[in-house]
Amino acid sequence: MTHPPFRRLAGLALALVLLCGTAFAGTAFSFRGGVDGTTAPAQMLAAEGVADGGYNQRDENGYTFFYIKGQNAYYVFRGELLLQAYTVQAADAYAQTLEAQTVRYGAPVEVSADTVAALWNTFVPNAVMPEMLSNLIGWQLSDGTLAALFILEGKACMAYFNQQQM
Repeated sequence: MTHPPFRRLAGLALALVLLCGTAFAGTAFSFRGGVDGTTAPAQMLAAEGVADGGYNQRDENGYTFFYIKGQNAYYVFRGELLLQAYTVQAADAYAQTLEAQTVRYGAPVEVSADTVAALWNTFVPNAVMPEMLSNLIGWQLSDGTLAALFILEGKACMAYFNQQQM
């Protein structure tokens, strides 16, 4: 015979699981300092807390690339539109990043290396070949952003591609 408090507790646990599943499904892209898909370059620099000299900027192929010095954080814009944001860390950070992103976005899904390479190569053609990517896993976020975690050239990369604006 089931005890009534156990039923309430089991019902509460089930409700939390269903609620968390819904929350993950509705999670949109948010990067460092609250940067999201609507953030313009000047807003990104303010959110990162960097002043002149704290970042590198270059324009290539109609895109503006930013590197936040000492943070291993990168951004790619087309005009005022944020198209990609990513971090690069030592390969041993992969497991910790996977765990943190799974808590944040829910269970990861398989992502094609061809898809990630094609998205990356939008900005710099032939910069990444599918065979260069390993341990590839991802999350499709509610705002159309593809969040992908992978190893590239011996480094753990966490990249966000704003597919709606690309």
